[in-house]
Amino acid sequence: SDRAYHTAAVYWSWWIHERFGYARGFDRFRDYRRGDWESLLEPTYREVLEELPDEDPFFLFLHLIDVHSDKLGGPGATIYDPPAPFDSMFVPDARERLKDVDTVDVFRNGAATTPEEHEAIVALYDGEIRNVDTYLGEWIEEWRRLGLLDESVVIITSDHGEALGQRPGVGGHGRVYEEALRIPLLVRYPDGRGAGRRRGEFVGLVDLVPTVIELLDEPSEDWLPGYSLLDEVPSDRVMFAERPPAMAIHRYPWKISWHEGRKKVRYEVVHLGDDPGELEPRYVGGEGEDFERLQRDVLGPADQLRRSWPELPDQAIPGELGSAEELRALREMGYFGDG
Repeated sequence: SDRAYHTAAVYWSWWIHERFGYARGFDRFRDYRRGDWESLLEPTYREVLEELPDEDPFFLFLHLIDVHSDKLGGPGATIYDPPAPFDSMFVPDARERLKDVDTVDVFRNGAATTPEEHEAIVALYDGEIRNVDTYLGEWIEEWRRLGLLDESVVIITSDHGEALGQRPGVGGHGRVYEEALRIPLLVRYPDGRGAGRRRGEFVGLVDLVPTVIELLDEPSEDWLPGYSLLDEVPSDRVMFAERPPAMAIHRYPWKISWHEGRKKVRYEVVHLGDDPGELEPRYVGGEGEDFERLQRDVLGPADQLRRSWPELPDQAIPGELGSAEELRALREMGYFGDG
């Protein structure tokens, strides 16, 4: 907004909300309630789209919550709840297979399921992805017809992945395991550069802002921790992941994670080159020669990077979380209890 862009957001409120400071800089900040996207999300999106200026540049933020767990407990709960026909697209009787499953225990604690139940859970999750993929495709084709893509950058990404039975005892958002941290990241540049290219570097969401800044020919911000994806990314970079009480530090191919229990901290060391699914840790513990070497090669650079970060101004002072209805909805979707 400081650079004369028209700024608009369509978001599902509760986590994203003006009380947390997200509305700063937006000309339009419109929320919708989760549900049938044709009756809730689509009209809100249409209103915002029609308000975009014809000449001025714009930034449009679309926040979709469809690929996410739904109400976990109660009659008919299936963890994931795609609309028809996507709920039966991959496994026709997926809902029927889950009628006797304790969905809360599966999502929060990674409780065991039968192969048939697991297949149904994954099928419903895939149905949610296919649903979003369908209407995103329709929107993008519309943007193409309207000429909006000619000079626009389109970025599709996510805040986390999902634990779908990759390891015993881990459900929900996957803590800081790879199923949680590996997310979609698609970038479409207006001039077609790199079309169809699949990048192999170790990148993250911290790289998006530096990328956009370079695309807009704006001065770089030296304090930003990421790299522009228009350039090559250093192969030995350090990256952090955190979901209290767990934390991980990556310096590819090595990853060290801490999982704090009630009585002790459990360390895991994984070589992601040999074990991309993080299923066979090279080392579990917190002492010994191997761990000392990793402290030097991984933790040392990580600590140096962290100390180099500047002190940022505290610009957002969160307000109260919200009403009893909002707290209940977040709890039903798996928050306040899975970490």
